[in-house]
Amino acid sequence: MNHNESELLPYSGSIDGLLEKCANLDVDAIEQQVEEQNKYESLYYIMEKFDCSIEEAEVLYEDAMKAVIKEQIDVLVAQGKVKIVGTDADGETLYAAVDAEKKSSKKGKKVSRKKS
Repeated sequence: MNHNESELLPYSGSIDGLLEKCANLDVDAIEQQVEEQNKYESLYYIMEKFDCSIEEAEVLYEDAMKAVIKEQIDVLVAQGKVKIVGTDADGETLYAAVDAEKKSSKKGKKVSRKKS
């Protein structure tokens, strides 16, 4: 894990000092650390449940992640927010976001009314 060890040490000091320390934290780095930690915990859980190696666990993890992403894309397609635009050379489905402006213009144009 790539992180600054001093950021993980317990803080002792004033409230203002704590707020300043929190304001200066690298949010992207923290999110990456959390993501890595979650992945490692998932991998070890898979290893334990399926009695497999880390390499096998990584394959199972990636397959599970792809399945979750596929489910979410299917929901977006059903909602009309994403459309299928074709397939690639490997036969994988290609998707594109539906243009919000085109979608709203299909519903009908608003006509202004004169007040009488």
